[in-house]
Amino acid sequence: MLRYTFIEHPLSYLSDNLKNYIPGVTEAYAAYCNPDKEVVLKCFAENGTSKLSVKNKVHLLQKARKDKATHAWFRKDMFLFLNKASGTGVKSKKKIQQLTLEDEDDNNYLCLKFISPFDRMFDMLIIKVPHAGIFGMSKGTKITTQQKATVGNLLYNVIAARIKEEYNNLETHNLVLHNLQNQKTTLENTKEENLLLKENYKKSLQHFMNSLVTQINKEMAVSIALSEDAKDFIISKITDLETIEKAIRGAVHMAINLTINYSSTLLIEPEHISIEERKHIDITVYKNDKYSNIIELLDKYEVAASKAHHREWKINGNTVSELCEPKITPSAITFNLKKYKKPINTLLERYDDKWPLLRTYFKPLKNIIENGGDSFLNAQSA
Repeated sequence: MLRYTFIEHPLSYLSDNLKNYIPGVTEAYAAYCNPDKEVVLKCFAENGTSKLSVKNKVHLLQKARKDKATHAWFRKDMFLFLNKASGTGVKSKKKIQQLTLEDEDDNNYLCLKFISPFDRMFDMLIIKVPHAGIFGMSKGTKITTQQKATVGNLLYNVIAARIKEEYNNLETHNLVLHNLQNQKTTLENTKEENLLLKENYKKSLQHFMNSLVTQINKEMAVSIALSEDAKDFIISKITDLETIEKAIRGAVHMAINLTINYSSTLLIEPEHISIEERKHIDITVYKNDKYSNIIELLDKYEVAASKAHHREWKINGNTVSELCEPKITPSAITFNLKKYKKPINTLLERYDDKWPLLRTYFKPLKNIIENGGDSFLNAQSA
């Protein structure tokens, strides 16, 4: 199975694949703190890698992990946490101390230490070096103290570089995942905002149609009503408010002429309505508009108004400013609308199906709309 090497702890991966880095190694140990801040001890042998129990040995491991020496040579019995008698009350028979130069051959375990990002102590990689053959020399060659220092320093630098690279790759990977999650959240929020806009646009159109019907009833001294099917039919069309008004007025005349007897309310059905559907305006039209920055401003206020409407708040300067992202002050909204009064009136006339909530409820916008410029508002005030 293909899997990123940096997904697991670097020392866990290195101990599992140590023979690929140092051919000839037959025994090694890795002691490290994992991301859950648990101390782990693994053993590498010719037949594979296994995890060792750290029961009653954690304090010994932590004591060894505090030592700041980046690389040093020891006897195996100097690592108390590898002693089976550790923590059982049985003392090791050998005295734990650094050997003399004459006994240097017994110091055949190289301990490499690397700072842990999880608990700021040192992770350890302990490698048994039984002879010089694993470094390309004759097996019978004795490794001098100076050579051991050189080998230790070299291996430390090579493995430290690899570990740093793995941590950098993991950080990059987590950053990518974080960005993907942010994009997913943004898409979900945008989808939710679009649904709110669609829902509130529908409510605004219904409000407009109800107001228009009330106005027609007064003008013609009749009692008419739009059926729910008729409202849904009108809302399904991509058109402007002026066209909708013409279609409803025409439907009223058609219904009156087609109905012989009606005693109370005349119900307008979809078959009474003839409406011209306007072609969809591509979003690039707005982006290429010389007032695109003002369009984005109005869009932002409309989204905030949609959120307020969804929460059943009043749509006013306080609620819209509170729900804008980022938040702004009510006075800033009023200032922006007054500053761009003329282009805003131009845009309201040009794109008469946009910003329905602001047109209907938002007083700061209604205050700057020029008289006679919006049939929607005329219907509202009637």
